Amino acid sequence: MDDDQGTYANTYLPFPVDPSQYYGRKVLAVPRCCQKRRGKTDRLRVNDGVAVREEKD
Repeated sequence: MDDDQGTYANTYLPFPVDPSQYYGRKVLAVPRCCQKRRGKTDRLRVNDGVAVREEKD
């Protein structure tokens, strides 16, 4: 779960997500067909997230 306390997941998934179940412990993998986002890429957000995590290490 990202550092946004589940806001992004709850915005783009058709079901509610409890961030306390996933933060730091589990990976929430959702098939593209179950996401509300259609036909768009999110590379900038993913790349920025990786950069932030690398800075923390």
